[in-house]
Parts: sequence; structure tokens; C-alpha cells
Amino acid sequence: MAIVELSIGITCFNAQENIVRALASVTHLEKVNYEVIIVDDCSTDNSIDVIEKYVSELVSSNDRDKFKLVCLGKNIGVAGARNTIISVAKGKYLAFL
Repeated sequence: MAIVELSIGITCFNAQENIVRALASVTHLEKVNYEVIIVDDCSTDNSIDVIEKYVSELVSSNDRDKFKLVCLGKNIGVAGARNTIISVAKGKYLAFL
């Protein structure tokens, strides 16, 4: 596996209406090896189902392994969710959406 150049972090809390737009914006990246880390901060809507469906159905099979969903056990807020992304990220660079 190639070295990850860019880690893209997306925090999610009850974002079922908007999360697909965020995910779609990163699937068009070219010429960079990236990973996408989505941290769900205990959503009470269908965010997780929407994310899983998007990744399994709409992301090409070659890119699915670039997406990692982390579901937190309790709500810790956006700062805590971002810290989780930082602890999981493997890229040389880190960007948040």
C-alpha cells in the first residue's frame, strides 16, 4: 500500500442531510494518495447508515479502503471528534472538512 499523503477528517453529528455532499467532495481527488476519516459523534439520526451506504454503493471498489468510519461511544463534541481524527490519521498532511 502506498504512503498516505493526505488525511481528510470529517466530523459528523446528525448530518444525514449533508454528509453525502461532504463525502462526494473528496472522492474526486486525483494525483494524491488520501484517506478519509469520518468520526460520528453519537448521531441520533441515520447518519451512519447514510455514510455506510454511500461508501459501499457509490465509492469505487478501489477507493473503499480509503474511507474509515469511527463511531464514538459517547458524544464528546467537535473538538474531541477532531482529536480522534488526529489520533487515527496516517497522512503526512491533515485537512478537516
